[in-house]
Amino acid sequence: DRRSMKFLFDWIDDRTGLISATRGCCDAGVSGGARWSRILPAMITFTFVVQILTGLSLWMYYSPSAQTAWESVYYVQHVVDGGWLLRGVHHYSAQVLVALIGLYTLGLIVSGRYRPPREFVYWAAVLMGMAALGSCLTGDLLAWDQNSYASTMVRTKFLMLLPVVGGDLFKLAAGGATFGHL
Repeated sequence: DRRSMKFLFDWIDDRTGLISATRGCCDAGVSGGARWSRILPAMITFTFVVQILTGLSLWMYYSPSAQTAWESVYYVQHVVDGGWLLRGVHHYSAQVLVALIGLYTLGLIVSGRYRPPREFVYWAAVLMGMAALGSCLTGDLLAWDQNSYASTMVRTKFLMLLPVVGGDLFKLAAGGATFGHL
């Protein structure tokens, strides 16, 4: 009933202040109004949280070895209730995360906010974009099937095109001179 719920919320608020703080945050206006430049960081944060939650859920089923990786992905995809949806949300939100970070970084460049005193934000966005791209590259290989192996080989072979450091970068990305279990 309503009175007992109100009593419970009032009791929690008296001891923690959590409800009052939440209400204050929700009622606060955005100075200058809502803009895309302010919405993109919230969208990036939301997508990152989705990645963490779905990734942890998938991690519970995944077996990271060349002999069992495909079977564990198959198990999630076809046996676990809603596993296909979980895996799809994780896959597509990774792509969306890369796109959102790219748009945010592009917006920083276009608006000139890569200059001091906000250059730290710009470099943080660039590093986040590189980490997101790297995560997509390594995440593609997790199924360890012919498609993921071939696509990862194509992407890592592009490193060989870099003069001087290309061979070393390929060895670093592949875990050795050839691409395999390591």
